[in-house]
Amino acid sequence: MAARPSDDQLDHRPERPARRRRSPRRLAAGVLATVAVGGFLVSQVSGGTTSTAAAAAPAPAAATRAAPVAVVPAPPAPPALPAAEQAADVQALTTAATQLPTGLSLTSPAAWAHPADGDPAPGVTSCPAASARLSAALGQRWSWSSGGLPGGPVGCAWAPASGATTDLASVGFRTGDAVALLHEPSYDGAAPCPVVDVPAVAAGATLTGCGTTALVLAVPDARGAGVWTLTARAGAGTAGDELAALAGAVRAAY
Repeated sequence: MAARPSDDQLDHRPERPARRRRSPRRLAAGVLATVAVGGFLVSQVSGGTTSTAAAAAPAPAAATRAAPVAVVPAPPAPPALPAAEQAADVQALTTAATQLPTGLSLTSPAAWAHPADGDPAPGVTSCPAASARLSAALGQRWSWSSGGLPGGPVGCAWAPASGATTDLASVGFRTGDAVALLHEPSYDGAAPCPVVDVPAVAAGATLTGCGTTALVLAVPDARGAGVWTLTARAGAGTAGDELAALAGAVRAAY
């Protein structure tokens, strides 16, 4: 049995340090400390850490506005000729058509579809010999004035040699939408002139003009390569005689 310590020994035992009480503030801080780091919440519990994947919600996308669209107003419709004038023009065209040759067939040279590189610009040598026929039919000397074929709507042009009038006759050849080209009107200022069919001249042919001082005859090419455009402008009198003489000269050449 162990000996009981004496009173002196008891009096000299080292005192046990007093337990410190943790303050409520430090306890709360030690139990749970939460900080935000880089968009995540990091919870520190009793000295350990637990990461909670609570990603910050993305900012709402800014509303986008569609770019304004430019509104281009439609061009105004061309003014129409008064009904009485249109009726008179149609009657004049019908009368002029009776002066033209019938069964007109014009065939373009195959070489026009494949021009050779380096060919000179078309000139008088590419035009039909219309001067003599125009001179004989119209009672004054006509001569070539400009242009060549193929080209259009005014390709080759002839005028009185005196230069005293504004009379003009021309022939051109155009490729493209044949239906649109055949029904293309001439114009009196901004107003379109009537277009009438002239099947007696050629299948699909049309004649357009306002009055009788300027006439345009459109004829489909016989091999379907384009449209021939014959134009006559008379400073005095009617253009029907000029157009008939021009059509005869072009027919002889093509």
